[in-house]
Amino acid sequence: MPDGNIDLSNATVRPVIDGKPVDDKVAAYLDSIEDAKPYLPKPVGYQILLGLYMPPEKTKGGIFLTDKVRDESKWQGKVALVLAVGEQAYASDNVRTYNKAWCQVGDWVQFAAYDQQGTKFKINQHWFALVTDDTIRATVPDPEAIQ
Repeated sequence: MPDGNIDLSNATVRPVIDGKPVDDKVAAYLDSIEDAKPYLPKPVGYQILLGLYMPPEKTKGGIFLTDKVRDESKWQGKVALVLAVGEQAYASDNVRTYNKAWCQVGDWVQFAAYDQQGTKFKINQHWFALVTDDTIRATVPDPEAIQ
């Protein structure tokens, strides 16, 4: 499995994950959390660090979303960007067997918001979550498509 490092060292250069440029939505999200990056925790063990996706103020159809509707996204745990993966995530052991990782750094994912092992937290007005690897339910191609 690739080391899952995001190269964020130069803000003027498009972010790169494992040597590949990221798509526009990932790049825009990474730009939006620029002020939080120095404070992000490094996940350990089976933990995965997620950046919670917040829907735009205006939908593609031109409808303005209220702050309440947008704020509920962080609690419902609909979609997030995988920012970092702990060293034991998706590693087979005597309890769990994985054929491959379900997600990797740079993937948009849907995760279980009800997971009691997860921890949501805020850094500089941005919401993040630390969840266990088996909390990830699916990868999604476009965070705006999930409502």
